[in-house]
Amino acid sequence: CVLVYHDVHDEALLEQQLNVEISQLATAARAAYQMLIAVNLTQNTYHMLEYERPQVRRPDDDGSFDELIAFELADYRDEFIGKFRRSALISTYLRGERIVTMEVPHLGEDGEYHWNYTQVVRVESPYTDDLIEITLSRNIDEERRIREETIEKERRTKQILEEALDKAEKASKAKSDFLSRMSHDIRTPLNAIMGMTELALMNTGDEAKVREYLKTIAGSGGRLLQLINEVLDVSKIESGTFELTEQEIDLYELVDEAADMMRVAIEKRKQTLSVDVEKDMHSMVSADAGRLSQILENVLSNASKYTEEGGAISLAVRELKREENELGTYQFIIED
Repeated sequence: CVLVYHDVHDEALLEQQLNVEISQLATAARAAYQMLIAVNLTQNTYHMLEYERPQVRRPDDDGSFDELIAFELADYRDEFIGKFRRSALISTYLRGERIVTMEVPHLGEDGEYHWNYTQVVRVESPYTDDLIEITLSRNIDEERRIREETIEKERRTKQILEEALDKAEKASKAKSDFLSRMSHDIRTPLNAIMGMTELALMNTGDEAKVREYLKTIAGSGGRLLQLINEVLDVSKIESGTFELTEQEIDLYELVDEAADMMRVAIEKRKQTLSVDVEKDMHSMVSADAGRLSQILENVLSNASKYTEEGGAISLAVRELKREENELGTYQFIIED
């Protein structure tokens, strides 16, 4: 009898300890999850153990599992049904898998979407051979908010880096194009200075010629200084742009200076350059002298380049419209 008494007493202690552990487990689960559901897949029934989702409409505490799935149907319909309908869960568990998970969105009664991380876990029961599972679901609105903010920050950072890289590549290309163009433009006034200097040294006894040569040298020197200043202007190099500067100029003088600057190079190729500027046009205009000279010099240079040795090049200027008082339209014609 004493032995029997101790066996019964030990069994009572074990049962009491088991009940305490089950109670602690249930308390922990209720604290961690807002929804707990016990489901008998074989019988197609469920029992609500815990439901604390105030924003989302509550289902019945007991009922058909199929009806519960229809009630809980989320926006991600295909994925939700593919994972959580009764036949899908049964197939999953019979394959040996024990847990099915999904982040499930629900449109709450407050008009906002609320996200829940749902786990459906198969459990073994010593009292039945039925297929049993427990559904555990917890709200992850805050987690998703932090995740989305992190993703957005990463997206913005990536966008900023891509824009910076694109800007750097464009600046590098603009710098390369700018310097390439300037290296070509600088040769024109430099060649003129060297050519006119050589001619001046050869004609030191002819004061009139030397004065004319020095005039061309001075004009070419000013043009060269303007180009060098542009090369040193880093902001223009990186942007690949420039601003037009208006100043009062005399088209007769500008065309003569551009022709004189190119004449040495043209004559070295045994070519002839003729200039014909309309005599009675309005020659005093507001324009960017440097840019206009640059255009004329580049086109004349190309004309000389693609004209055979001994060929002829001509530059003509015409005023097309005279009826407007403050605005003139001029035509520059270069033939080779």
